[in-house]
Amino acid sequence: MFGWSPFHSLRARLIASYAFVIFLSLFLAGSAFIYLLRTYQTEARLNQFAGLVTPIAGQVWTLERQGSTPAQMSDLLREQATEMKVRILLLDSSQRVVVDTAEDSSLTNQEVSLPPKQDEHFRGSVRSGLYTTSAGQRIRVLWLPPPSRPRSPALDRLIPRSPQLSVALAVQPDDLATAWLELAPHLAGAALTSLVISTAVALFISRSITRPISQVTVAAEAMARGNYDHRIPAAGADEVGRLAATFNAMARDVGNSHRMLRDFLANVSHDLRTPLTSIQGFSQAMLEGTIQTSEEYKQAAQIINDDSARMRHLVEDLLYLSKIESGQVNMERRKLDLADLLRSCTRRFAWQAEQSNIRLNVDITSAAEVEGDGHYLEQVFANLLDNALRHTPVDGEVTVRAWMDQPPTVDGWAPELPRLDAPRVVYVAVQNSGSHIAPQDLSRIFERFFQVDRSRSKTASGSGLGLAIVREIVQSHRGAVAARSQAEKGTEFLVMLPAPGPSPQQRRSYISWQT
Repeated sequence: MFGWSPFHSLRARLIASYAFVIFLSLFLAGSAFIYLLRTYQTEARLNQFAGLVTPIAGQVWTLERQGSTPAQMSDLLREQATEMKVRILLLDSSQRVVVDTAEDSSLTNQEVSLPPKQDEHFRGSVRSGLYTTSAGQRIRVLWLPPPSRPRSPALDRLIPRSPQLSVALAVQPDDLATAWLELAPHLAGAALTSLVISTAVALFISRSITRPISQVTVAAEAMARGNYDHRIPAAGADEVGRLAATFNAMARDVGNSHRMLRDFLANVSHDLRTPLTSIQGFSQAMLEGTIQTSEEYKQAAQIINDDSARMRHLVEDLLYLSKIESGQVNMERRKLDLADLLRSCTRRFAWQAEQSNIRLNVDITSAAEVEGDGHYLEQVFANLLDNALRHTPVDGEVTVRAWMDQPPTVDGWAPELPRLDAPRVVYVAVQNSGSHIAPQDLSRIFERFFQVDRSRSKTASGSGLGLAIVREIVQSHRGAVAARSQAEKGTEFLVMLPAPGPSPQQRRSYISWQT
């Protein structure tokens, strides 16, 4: 769809961005270094030339006192200029050039405007300034004026006259500015080496960043193909490590959701196929005339009606559970007397327990008020009691207990008991004897359609949605539900609900203050 690009991958873009930043940093640092080096080299060359002016001028003044003419000094000055690789100018008292050691001697007989003040950068009396020749060429002149002495008859006898000639060095400004170019190859080599090393480091860093992201991409592609067991090594607590850990948790949840959906479809199809097969069989028998007597018609109609009611109940439970999970069910929030609610619920199941010869024990004297919807909370406890009675053998017992503030032992619960964000907590436990759930099944007990063993239920009326509905209703009340099972004690379900009012610590503090 799109043309090929050298930066098609994140790793390539990271390396390119790192290389650009490194190159820009080296360029800026190198430019600043070259500017400072150029200034330093220029000042160093000027000081070097200034140091040459004084000895040359001393020789000139000595020769002048000995009576040598500028023409006689010319050869000596040219030899020195060639040896020192400088351009020497010899000026008379009117600042006219009488000797120019350059090959073209272009400044000979020209008057040069020399700097009137001493340059503060040089020691001694050396002066520096720029001069433009008649040809428009700009040169820098370093000039040492002849020494002056006070008039004195005794000094006039020793030194007949003061020196009239002066010496200047003419330097091209370009020669001074390009002095740093001698270091350019070394600077370029250092910059190239730094760039290579930095690029290698950038390659390593980008690889450490993109490797986990590539692993996430591979895992996501595997999940798109239906492989939900793919995991990413999560190392470190940085952003990439947290991303890997989050992805693993998401993959685990997606895998569980996919498994639950697969089980859900299998269970729904099984629970619907059985009554549909029965309905179709009896209705077909009625159409074909296999059933003839009124009693047979009555039995067939009863079976069709029971199976239809079973399917309707299953569909209603599915719709109900879906509404709760999607938040479409509006639950009231009002204060309820939990003791009255539990007594009313247990009275409904007293006849069923008596018919099954099961003892129904109730201990709810210490229950208090809770805030919630009475209709839905009653359905929670009704589902738990119905589930307990269906899985309790004859001569067994079911116990309903309710208390406040004192949590039960934490061993064996699935899922683990959470800590509710509430000042007080109400606990309701429904325990039945004679049934045991294996630990590997206990963690799935609140899933849709999950049944440990269909044969352990005395009836086939359960849809497998009761405990899932219990969990959703309790969680919508900011509570929690858990279960534990032991072979010798049976199975126990625990509902935790937040209760209004001060915590026990606050109540004790209040009583102490009152007394």
